[in-house]
Amino acid sequence: MSAFEYTLSGFGDFLERRQVTFTDALPSHRVCGTCGIVPSRTLMASCGQVLCEPCRAQIKDEERCPFDNEDCLEQDVIPLSFTSCELNQLTVLCPNSCGFTCKVSELKEHLVNCCSDRVKCPKCWKTVNRNVAVNHRRHCSGVSQKVRTASVGEASSSPIEELRVIRNSLEILFGLGSQELHNENESSAAPLVPISERVCNKDKQDDPVVRPDSKSMTTTARETRAMTPHRASSRPNVFVTLCSFSRVYETLTSLRKDAADRIRHATIVLGGYSFEIMCVFEMDNDGNVGVHFTLRLRSGSWDNRLSWPFDKEVTIILSHPTHPGRDVRLPVPLSYHTMSRKPAPSSMNDHNSTDEIPWTDIERDGFVDDGTIYVNVEIA
Repeated sequence: MSAFEYTLSGFGDFLERRQVTFTDALPSHRVCGTCGIVPSRTLMASCGQVLCEPCRAQIKDEERCPFDNEDCLEQDVIPLSFTSCELNQLTVLCPNSCGFTCKVSELKEHLVNCCSDRVKCPKCWKTVNRNVAVNHRRHCSGVSQKVRTASVGEASSSPIEELRVIRNSLEILFGLGSQELHNENESSAAPLVPISERVCNKDKQDDPVVRPDSKSMTTTARETRAMTPHRASSRPNVFVTLCSFSRVYETLTSLRKDAADRIRHATIVLGGYSFEIMCVFEMDNDGNVGVHFTLRLRSGSWDNRLSWPFDKEVTIILSHPTHPGRDVRLPVPLSYHTMSRKPAPSSMNDHNSTDEIPWTDIERDGFVDDGTIYVNVEIA
């Protein structure tokens, strides 16, 4: 998908001077022709070019147009407004390159939960994605800032002071108990031997092969926890968005045998394509409830700019509220002509469904959060 980056001004504190990437180019009369800023108010000169108010102020004294060097009189300038309501309806990409698309009005909420922004490791100072910062820290071979600060302090006045600095650095680096060190003999050479012994002992303790009480190597690793059901795209050039289905228990209560009920989500736009997605609950004659999801293409405002027939892979990810490792990926192929064709105006294509999951599994494994089920829809 094409991407067009602009810097905004005059639309509130959150967007002030923020660079925002739109999925479609803005009309030329929204963009200042001299500085490239997209302001909430532009001024159109007689030549048809537009200026923001600060750029207009720079030529106010001489009143010469910077585009054609012709007269640019005050009475010839036409003011144009770009309201927040208009801006908020436009679709943008996440600035953290996670692949998420949303309306401008939804960007702030997404950024609060997005963990794909770039941060610096405080140990090695390398730039990493925040959603992998913990894993990076576990394997980081850099020297921590605390140790670096201790090492570059004032020059020691004697070998005794140098040894004390080394001792303090090792204490910080390996987490040795400071009280245990202070109780040792304070002579110049004495601290070095027990420190080295403890370092070796700590290495042995950290080694799962030699630690006496280490768990079996086949033990399942601790699951990674997340604070939100939002998921980043699984690989480059993939778009993903979060959908929530609330009032799950109310729907189950009204369900009858050999019947189905569904929760419909508002239309989502992903990669420019518009989709309708539903969560379907179905009870068989024995009272067993299964859950599946349906997805279909519907007509959208960008259909004339997209590639048809639709040939992308669509996956609905049943997302655990706190444990991403428990997520369930459910492919939804839209391969038939009646599913992949360009939708007629104000209409929808045929839908396809995911595999069914027993409701007991969903409830038992903790996928329901405050009566809500979350899924991430991904297209690649």
